[in-house]
Amino acid sequence: MTAVVLRYHYPPRPHIGGTVNLKTRADVTQGTSAEPASQEINRRRLACRRYYERHKDKLQVKARERAAHAKKQRQLCETPAESAARKLRHREAAARHRENKRLRQLALVTKNACARDASVQIGT
Repeated sequence: MTAVVLRYHYPPRPHIGGTVNLKTRADVTQGTSAEPASQEINRRRLACRRYYERHKDKLQVKARERAAHAKKQRQLCETPAESAARKLRHREAAARHRENKRLRQLALVTKNACARDASVQIGT
């Protein structure tokens, strides 16, 4: 069978300051081994990274313009109650993110400490 690969004509829009995970894209391969697909994913990842590094300033300006436009639209049509609810949702999401990040960091430290203890016990 031949491989069917869905392609974009342009790279997906990045989250400014974040990373693009290309493994979640709609890449469909049928009847082929996983190696060519992973090579294709790596090739695309490098191409996207180069694209964003080259055009970072322009992309950041466009993102700021989109944010300013969205803010203006919100101010025109959003009630104070909706605004307060949106701000509360954002604060709660940020708090959840901080907590998850703290737990991941704690798990990593614990894992490293356990690995260090195991290596010390094996060495003695």
